[in-house]
Amino acid sequence: MEGKNKKATRTVTEKIEGAEKGHLGDMFEVAGWMESGRYSLNTDKAKAQEYYDHINENLQTKRPFFSSLELVNYKGIRKTVKKITLDPYLNIFVGVNGSGKTTIIESIVKASTWLVNGIKNRANGKGIHPAEINNSQDAKDCAITATLTLDEKSTFTLILYKNKNSTNKNRSSLSEFKNLAEMYYSLNSKYKGESCLPLFCHYSVSRALEIKTDDEQKNGEITAFNNLDGYSFSFEESRNFKNLIKWMLFCGSQNNDEVDDIKNKLSSLEVKYNTTYEIYNFLADETKEESSIGLKLKNELDELRMKIAEFQLNLNNVDGNIVSVVKKAIYKFMSIDNIRMKVDKDNVSILLDKKGITISATDLSQGEKALFSLVSDISRRLILLNPGKGIDALKGHGVVIIDEIDLHLHPKWQQEIIGQLQDTFPNIQFIITTHSPQVLSTAPSHCIKVIRNDENGILNIVEPEFSLGSESDMILEDIFLVNSRPENIEQVKMLNRYKDLIELDKWDTDEAEDLKKELDKWAGKHDPVMKKLQMDIRLREFRRGKK
Repeated sequence: MEGKNKKATRTVTEKIEGAEKGHLGDMFEVAGWMESGRYSLNTDKAKAQEYYDHINENLQTKRPFFSSLELVNYKGIRKTVKKITLDPYLNIFVGVNGSGKTTIIESIVKASTWLVNGIKNRANGKGIHPAEINNSQDAKDCAITATLTLDEKSTFTLILYKNKNSTNKNRSSLSEFKNLAEMYYSLNSKYKGESCLPLFCHYSVSRALEIKTDDEQKNGEITAFNNLDGYSFSFEESRNFKNLIKWMLFCGSQNNDEVDDIKNKLSSLEVKYNTTYEIYNFLADETKEESSIGLKLKNELDELRMKIAEFQLNLNNVDGNIVSVVKKAIYKFMSIDNIRMKVDKDNVSILLDKKGITISATDLSQGEKALFSLVSDISRRLILLNPGKGIDALKGHGVVIIDEIDLHLHPKWQQEIIGQLQDTFPNIQFIITTHSPQVLSTAPSHCIKVIRNDENGILNIVEPEFSLGSESDMILEDIFLVNSRPENIEQVKMLNRYKDLIELDKWDTDEAEDLKKELDKWAGKHDPVMKKLQMDIRLREFRRGKK
């Protein structure tokens, strides 16, 4: 018992020191102890409230992001050579199929569930399932260690642990993430659902399949939404498009009520203004300028004009409050406009104009559906989690995880997607995977995490030396370690042999001449390498002639 007390005292002392230094998690725990007098602390409700106020203020402004990740015997990964360091804004994981990209993504999702479930209803997140432990015979212990950072003083670490021997003591460390979730939960409760909360969500490769004809909403009861609905199905294979329609329908009904209220108040003001103006206009000019009644009526007319102008502005901005924020976000990514709802007797659907033609959202291409679903859902969730912020809701904080960002996208869109996401959602940490050189050419090299693992499942992360603005061929060869030309094509084999002969100064042999004829038939004057080889031959001829 004495040892246990000593350990508790040491922990308490450390956390008190951490609170004094500004660690928000320590502040939250110590404030609770001060309220109750726990651990022999003097009850100090004033100091506790001071800590709570500081926490609430910082939670609204600090931007959470995952800063590191470490895996041991999780699925196909035996061990990370060292902690994976994550950029606060952008992380792009690349590697061959089966290298561990999805495993890394899933581990971050699993860690995120401890925050989302805790913020929503004080529930636990997902643990490690026995089937997720690496199958190697000597792999007994499985662990995921994730660290989330709020600022330089406040970091929170989660350790998920599982042993193949289910009777072994659980060595998971959950308290820091659970405390952080409780901090956000308390903040949201205090402000009755009007506080800003961070977004955590995951988009799998099935997102393009979410926009289906059968997702059109039945025209019936309108579903109400609150800010915590920004977390609904945030990690599930969900029907986000269906939720978008429900949300737009709800917002539309809210707007209709708001419009009616504004119109009624505006009508009353206009009646009052007209009546007052008639009385004022009936007065003689001298009375208007000099009498107290004239001046009083004039001031009243000025006030009424200002109120009428304010209500007219509110009337114009009703649709601009929420739904149009999502529309504007989508317009940044896609060449469509006039997104609107069609409500008929049986169904509610989303229509839009594309190249001057009205179509349903269900008629978009797979790439367009993937983009529409992704952007609209991130926007909708940020608006729900940041109530009352309007267009600034898109500046909300959080972590968005996207598997295969290039899914179904044309190469031009692949080159644009990263910049557009960061411009539209500037305070989100994006953690994504890709197989696209076009995507990597728009990202700084320190944001790219190249996965290298050996036959034993030991994983190492390498950051390339150069990527931003690089040509796709260079990225293919330097980062993906793939030849820019398919080596199994017969013409490519011929080209490589022709290059070898030129380097050996045998460009004028019968073999080289025959190869050139075949290659000319294949590529003509279109291949830049053939052009360079002909220039090389001319230089070699010149040098040979000088000898």
